[in-house]
Amino acid sequence: MTKLLKNLLKLSNDASGSFKTRADRDRHVTYLCDFLRKNNINIVHVSHVKATHIKAYVDYRKNDCGVSDATITNEMASVRKVLKEGSRHQLVHLPSLTNKELNIGGRSRVGNKLPIPTILLNSYLAAAFEYDLGYACAVLLGFQLGLRDEEAIQAYKSIN
Repeated sequence: MTKLLKNLLKLSNDASGSFKTRADRDRHVTYLCDFLRKNNINIVHVSHVKATHIKAYVDYRKNDCGVSDATITNEMASVRKVLKEGSRHQLVHLPSLTNKELNIGGRSRVGNKLPIPTILLNSYLAAAFEYDLGYACAVLLGFQLGLRDEEAIQAYKSIN
């Protein structure tokens, strides 16, 4: 593990957030460090990260990896959080590192998620009722309340 990765992971864990948020942030920081290492950019501390490195990383993720703009936007939010934690406020607030300037801005959340079709829901519920009554109730509750799968499954533990 490189010194930069250790440094960024420590900053990532020092930043606030839930366990899942921190885990995602750690993964995003690891992607950034892997990119820097692959391109022979030897940085040992967060204070040496430059805007050109971040721009190149975004271009790499967008063009070479084929990652969607929404994913890159989330990754950049994680990177910004870690840079802020490392006292790189000036770098975070550069006009050239905004989502719009990096060509990853302008996404809309409207209409991204559609409810499950009724036919598919009924077949899924039938299988869930055969498996366990509490699990089936969690699935139905999640559907009615619009919960994510993981939230509904965690609720399953307390339904009994």
